[in-house]
Amino acid sequence: MQELSLAFVGGCLTHQPGIPFPRLFHRVLSRRLQAHYGRQLKIVVAPRYLDDPHRRLESILQKGPVDAVVLHRSTMTFFRKTGLIVGVAEDGSFRYVLHPFFCQQGARTWADLEVTRFAECMTLWRRKTAVATPVEVSLPVQGTAQPGLIKPRRRLRFRDFTWIAGKWAGLVDWAIRDEIRIIEMVRQVAVANNLPLLVLGPGRRIEKTPINQFAARLDCELARTLSRGQGVSYISLMDDQCGNGTHKSFDRHHYVDSGHFNEAGHALVAARMEPQLARLLTPSRGTLA
Repeated sequence: MQELSLAFVGGCLTHQPGIPFPRLFHRVLSRRLQAHYGRQLKIVVAPRYLDDPHRRLESILQKGPVDAVVLHRSTMTFFRKTGLIVGVAEDGSFRYVLHPFFCQQGARTWADLEVTRFAECMTLWRRKTAVATPVEVSLPVQGTAQPGLIKPRRRLRFRDFTWIAGKWAGLVDWAIRDEIRIIEMVRQVAVANNLPLLVLGPGRRIEKTPINQFAARLDCELARTLSRGQGVSYISLMDDQCGNGTHKSFDRHHYVDSGHFNEAGHALVAARMEPQLARLLTPSRGTLA
């Protein structure tokens, strides 16, 4: 049986802890492709998660050929870039720095700065003792309590103000442009290697209103922008934020905590991806058939 090889550039979606291996989205997708098209699916995961995505794709291609590329742009990777102040963990403490692109557009990328823990950025203050992450369960998922789901607070916190300030300062717009830049860099590598590119958009964060608002803006902008791109297909993981009415919605029943998919969520990701891969497997779309 012929194998379909996908280069995956993203985070933990391909190997998420707590999800049985057969229930991960790519294993569900592999069974569907095998049943419908007689093709097995192989996922090749890009290493070095802090590197720029186009560099991660290049590292995969250096090891051997693939048939297509999947790029996942997660909500938290995007949202971290929207606040006026960025928190950096350092040996059990936190250092808070001014957003590196608030005052000027530097030559270095966000990923480059993350690797160096924002060492070149202006430090505003430090907090000596890190605050432990709460683990109180507050929202039901599939009828049972799930560990790790954080109870939402209704009062404003400091981080809310840094998001509000970031939006006022135009950092949400900058972060959206930066996401488009990242995708374009990956697209150039894919085009140079004659590979189709599938982009998975951001997902929801349960009970996180500012995050969902910003992610919805990114989702709609990517859907609009990438619809014009050659060799690029966009797959939304939101709940029909653009009003197309064409998808079954992701909701809290598809999440194991505030931001990670459960088994039902992985199955829905596979269902969203299947039509795009089916188009690649038809004779009219080139070498994959």
